[in-house]
Amino acid sequence: MTRRFVVREKQTLVAKLMEFLAGDFSFVSFEGRFSDLPLASFPEVSKHETKLLKRNTLWPEQDFVVLPLRPGTWEVLRSALGTFPFKRVLHLQIERNGVLEFGAYDNFSTASLFLGPSLEHTIIPELIEAGILKVE
Repeated sequence: MTRRFVVREKQTLVAKLMEFLAGDFSFVSFEGRFSDLPLASFPEVSKHETKLLKRNTLWPEQDFVVLPLRPGTWEVLRSALGTFPFKRVLHLQIERNGVLEFGAYDNFSTASLFLGPSLEHTIIPELIEAGILKVE
């Protein structure tokens, strides 16, 4: 049976998942309306889809970037952007070692939240205990 989750604290959830999933073969993608933000100027940024990190909105075409996800990436993003612009990021995905580990689609809609199987017995219980996620 698949559990559905409600995100209670987007900032904290994304910060913890980016920290937990960061590594040499980890990437994060953002899709939405943020062309006026400095996301495209980060080192090693790409505007191209990868095998796993794809655009999820066909029309109207949204801004799309993929960044390497290294330890400290969240802090660099927060420093550059201030409060993270969740209302402007429609879809956020994280891949690690060739596996899609996290997907928040449609502005973190409960029906559109994907948590990879490797998270189930590692960080998800901690996120539920802390009240960051709620099981629906």
